[in-house]
Amino acid sequence: MPRFPGILFLCLMFPLLAGSEPEKKDRAVVYQVWVVEGAMDMIHGGGHWIREIHLPDANISFNVEDDRLNCFVPEAARYAEPKADAADSHAPRRLGEIEVEATFVASLERLLKERDEARDAAKGYLSTAPPLEK
Repeated sequence: MPRFPGILFLCLMFPLLAGSEPEKKDRAVVYQVWVVEGAMDMIHGGGHWIREIHLPDANISFNVEDDRLNCFVPEAARYAEPKADAADSHAPRRLGEIEVEATFVASLERLLKERDEARDAAKGYLSTAPPLEK
């Protein structure tokens, strides 16, 4: 008996199996950071903890607060373990590591690039606008 049906089945399934390759993952560091809304919060002891995620390979950090995505290139490491003698109880604290999909990292990189391009274009428009009144 010919093996045609079995070979046909494999030929039809191969594209589906090839497309279901596991997504590449990137390592990410999760940490908590103390945030304040302004000077009054800082003076009066206000503020709250949020979780941020840092992608070391891409050097991007992000968080979601009030349903808003905040994505940025950190100026310095924000998640180092606080020293035992640190008096600042609001020092950032590393919580652990997770994996994120590479496609998500790529979308954050595109977002940052497009935001920078839009900012530069906006500066160009503002330079042609009438000056502020005194």
